[in-house]
Amino acid sequence: MKDERPKAPTHEEVASRAYYVIKKVLDLGADSHGRAVWYMNESLSRQTLLASRHLCTHMLQQNGEKTSDGEDHLVNALVRCAMALAKRDDSGNCCE
Repeated sequence: MKDERPKAPTHEEVASRAYYVIKKVLDLGADSHGRAVWYMNESLSRQTLLASRHLCTHMLQQNGEKTSDGEDHLVNALVRCAMALAKRDDSGNCCE
């Protein structure tokens, strides 16, 4: 019997998807808000709170408890997490 499970993406494919999604959102944000506004005006704490909010909104929409608002909240959560990492690493608190 043939295994019917979908083939998992490679680590490189996952990283590539994340890179292009993050870059696209950052580029769109730079066009409308300016290139470094998120970095200069929002704290690490705010970035993580906004990431959490986007994840919660995504889950509420997936569970049918909230109607779609046209935003991709899972993508926005990923971008906010990337922003939080940039803020954290620049503050000298990198955990590598």
